[in-house]
Amino acid sequence: KLSNNDLVIIASDGVFENMVNNEDLEKYIVSIRHLDPQKLIYELLNHIRYAEVINKDDISIIALKIKTC
Repeated sequence: KLSNNDLVIIASDGVFENMVNNEDLEKYIVSIRHLDPQKLIYELLNHIRYAEVINKDDISIIALKIKTC
């Protein structure tokens, strides 16, 4: 069940399966989760760009923030 302000991130394997340290990635996402989805994706892409990765791979990210009326 999704609640107000929940964050859903859908990403290609170039993100979650390619990072050397997924715990650091998770901590980073939690630290920027307050941002609007478009800004969050921009910041996440920059973070991944400079992070240690297994292989350079293409990256696709969709971020959804749940808002109740």
